[in-house]
Amino acid sequence: MNRILLHLTEHNFTVPKPCVRKENISNEDIQIIRYVIDNQISKDVCEELISFVPGSLFAFEPFTPTEIWKVFYNIGTYVALMNKEMQEFNCFTSFGVSDEAYFFLQNCLLLRDRIPLVDNKEMQEITTYYLNKFEREVFNNLHTLRKGVIHGDFNDLNMTVLSKQLATDANQIDQIKSAFGAFDFEDGHFGYYVFELANCMMYCIAKALRDGHETPWEYGSQVLAGYNKVFPLTKEELDVLFLSVASRFCVSLIASYTHGPETIDNNPLLYVQSKMCPPLLRDMFSKGHEVITKIWMDAIDK
Repeated sequence: MNRILLHLTEHNFTVPKPCVRKENISNEDIQIIRYVIDNQISKDVCEELISFVPGSLFAFEPFTPTEIWKVFYNIGTYVALMNKEMQEFNCFTSFGVSDEAYFFLQNCLLLRDRIPLVDNKEMQEITTYYLNKFEREVFNNLHTLRKGVIHGDFNDLNMTVLSKQLATDANQIDQIKSAFGAFDFEDGHFGYYVFELANCMMYCIAKALRDGHETPWEYGSQVLAGYNKVFPLTKEELDVLFLSVASRFCVSLIASYTHGPETIDNNPLLYVQSKMCPPLLRDMFSKGHEVITKIWMDAIDK
């Protein structure tokens, strides 16, 4: 991962930069490591240090309806630019791969056994419906989807806004790179590009609803439009996008039921998963595949 982060830094992405340790420098000589150990903050201390990513968390940055429309487009572009830049490392086909990480959409079926934890019968039925369809229409066709090294968890708590003006007004590649920062690459792996996009779309759609913007599906379409402009999706990827987004909502909803109420209320990510997913899944199920997919495809065609 250090090689990837250094490569992204060299190509003007604001991401954590690995700090090179000088020779003959021990943990005792590094103040922050010594502080963690001396104060028993953690039993395990990573000996590798990385730089801080500046900016305000995207999750907590307010935008007007007009601004968020363009911001989502630029975020889609940003994710696509990073995916393209990391193609240089696509020879590492086993990088970060896990068969147990259920947040990786290719492993989402692992959560079907936990659906009974969901305390709402309607949500149980919807999550069962979408995960079963995912198995039939996506999982069984994974061989048709493009793969590469991806971030793995683009959400609004893993991205920062470096410049609100650039986030809303940028229309050049260098400007878009300068508008955002990204961190938390721990889930980086050799995975599926369409799942990277679906994950990002899911969290942006949830942010639109959480911030009070109407028509969240239209706002989500802008993430797709920005991504597709830089890194066009194949027909096979477009065919599975709706189910990928729906299944990612299901994953977050089911996973939220593995935590207690107090934990959820004090954790912004879990709060989004438990509070935003039900109304959006309900609306997805009500509107149906054709209606929402048309909204998304119309954004590409503009």
